[in-house]
Amino acid sequence: MKRIPRGIDSWPRNAYLVAVEITGEMQAATLRLRASGTKATEIAKKVGLSVRSVQRIAKATAYHEAGHAAVGAIFGNHPDWATLIPDPDTNVLAGVTEIDADLESKEGLKEEIINCYAGQCAELRAGGSIRRAKLGGAIDDQIARDCLKRLHGEGLDEKRMEALEKEMRAVADTMVEKHWPLVERIAAELLRHSTLVLEELEIMRAIYQGEKTEADLNKLREGLSKVDAQCHALGKTAVYKGSSKEFGPELMSTWSCE
Repeated sequence: MKRIPRGIDSWPRNAYLVAVEITGEMQAATLRLRASGTKATEIAKKVGLSVRSVQRIAKATAYHEAGHAAVGAIFGNHPDWATLIPDPDTNVLAGVTEIDADLESKEGLKEEIINCYAGQCAELRAGGSIRRAKLGGAIDDQIARDCLKRLHGEGLDEKRMEALEKEMRAVADTMVEKHWPLVERIAAELLRHSTLVLEELEIMRAIYQGEKTEADLNKLREGLSKVDAQCHALGKTAVYKGSSKEFGPELMSTWSCE
C-alpha cells in the first residue's frame, strides 16, 4: 500500500557509516528497495554498500521514526502515519506526522520539543552512532530550537539555549527509556511493513497500555488487506490519504484506489 507523505523528517544528503560515504541517494535507494521486498544482499549489490550498512540504515531509520511515533502516541497526539518509504518528490527519506499536536500552549510546545529529540534518543538507545543520530536529526533540532524560543523568548543567548536543549534531551531520553517496549514494537513493525497508518499506531499504543489486544490489530489488518485486494482487482493501488473525522467522532483514516 502506497503512502502519501506529508511530514518532514529526513536525513541530510550526506551521512557516514564506517569508512564509506553514504549519500542521501544511497539511503533512499536502500529504503525504497527494501520496501519493495528486495533482499539485503541484492540491495547491497545494487546500491554499492555492504549488507551490514544496508541493515544499519534500515534499523537506524526505523528506531528514529519509532521514537517519534511512540512518544507522539503516548502524548495523545495521534501519529497519522510512520513510514520508511522515501518520497521521490520531496527527498524525505522517512517521516512521522501528528494530527493533534498543539503548538499554541506551553505544554504542547514542551511535548513537541520532547518528540523532536525522541527520534535521536531512540536511535542511540538502539545502538546508533552519535554522529549519525545528529545528522539524521538536524531538522528535528531546528524545530526544537524554534519551540524553545517560543517558550522562553527570542532573546535566549547561546549558553542558555544549549542548557535548555540538554535539559529537554534528558527528558526525552527518560521518556523513550520508560516506553522502550512500545518503541521497539513500532520499530519492528516498521522494519516488517515499511509503513504504519493511524489505526495501526493507535492500536499498538493501546496494546502497550493494556487497552486492546493483538486480536484487534489482526482484525484491522484484515480490513486493510481487503482494501488492498479490492484495489488490486481493479488494477490499481490502495493509496493512504491520511486521517479524517468525517465519518464519526473517532479518528479514522481514508483510502482510495489510484
